[in-house]
Amino acid sequence: MNVRTAWMIIFSIPQYLIGQHTCEGFFADKPGTITELTHYDKNNTKTGTTIFEVMFQDENEDGSISLELASKSFNKKGEPLMENKIESNCRNGVYHTSVSGMINEMYPKESEMEFTVSGNMLQYPNELTSGQKLPDADIKVKTGVEDGLTLMTITATFMNRQVDGFEKITTPAGEFDCAKISYDYQVNMIFTRTLRGIEYVAKGIGVVKCETYDKKGKLIASTVLTSLQN
Repeated sequence: MNVRTAWMIIFSIPQYLIGQHTCEGFFADKPGTITELTHYDKNNTKTGTTIFEVMFQDENEDGSISLELASKSFNKKGEPLMENKIESNCRNGVYHTSVSGMINEMYPKESEMEFTVSGNMLQYPNELTSGQKLPDADIKVKTGVEDGLTLMTITATFMNRQVDGFEKITTPAGEFDCAKISYDYQVNMIFTRTLRGIEYVAKGIGVVKCETYDKKGKLIASTVLTSLQN
């Protein structure tokens, strides 16, 4: 095969396929994919649910992919609490997002409340290896009302993120091959609290399970993927 033929083959590949190939990672990217995460307290008592739906995927001129997710939160009785839209993106083979089982607890729980999310988002490379170090993240959520008054600022700093290995995780939604990621994180609202997190993520899906531990290593909350539609 000569050079001219090789280049003709490369340029004959649809660009959307190239984009998909470089951004297939540990997140849901197919429009219409719906994931339901159920939250539990330390006694494994249900505290609420969050449903995410991938609304659309858009490929940018630079080859990156932008995603918009719709999020709906419900209390333990199934009563609606909050709806919002979340933007994520994948560029250079790395997924950037504010979506996780931990961060969701920072969002407002009242429908009339407005909020903004800023900071360095969580990063998930398409390919993960055991022992791999992942970048820290620093996410800020500001909540307010229609007149623009800021009521509260909540920050979460994620540190010491590392891939601990790979495991099969079984939930009510099925069995999944997951990467296990551990990290420390500090949540600052009225006071600062330091916690330990472990999450399991699967390709094409995202968070399958996550657990929160206190300083003494005691489980204080967990989140599990309970339904998947794709």
